[in-house]
Amino acid sequence: MKSFWWSEELCRRACSRQPQPVCSSTTNFAGTVGMQWNGVAGAASYLLEAGTAAGLANLVTLNVATTSFSAGNVGAGTYFVRVRARTLCPIERGASTLSTPSNEITIVVTGSSPAPPPQPPPRR
Repeated sequence: MKSFWWSEELCRRACSRQPQPVCSSTTNFAGTVGMQWNGVAGAASYLLEAGTAAGLANLVTLNVATTSFSAGNVGAGTYFVRVRARTLCPIERGASTLSTPSNEITIVVTGSSPAPPPQPPPRR
C-alpha cells in the first residue's frame, strides 16, 4: 500500500508544478478587447481572470478552451487580466489543477469610437 500512496503523492505534486502561460498580445479597438497567450503542454483548458485591480478576479473568471479570447461591448475602464492553465490530474477522475497565474496584462478601454460623420445627401 505504501508504494501506491507514494505514487499518488508524486503524481499530485507533478500536476501542481505545471508551467504557467505567458500573455503575449492584446488588442483593444472600440470596446472590443482580445488577448493571446502561449499554450501549456498538457493543459485541458485555461482560466481567464479579470479584475478591477492588480491580482483581483472580481469581474470574471471564465474557462477558455483555446489560447485566445475576445469580448465585445466592453465598458470603459481599466482591467487587469491574467490566465491560468488547467490540467486534468490523471489520478483523480474529474479533478484538475491550476497553474500559477500568467503575467498580468492591463487593458485600458476608453469610450467607444465616435460615430462617423453624416453622409451628404445624394446629388440629383
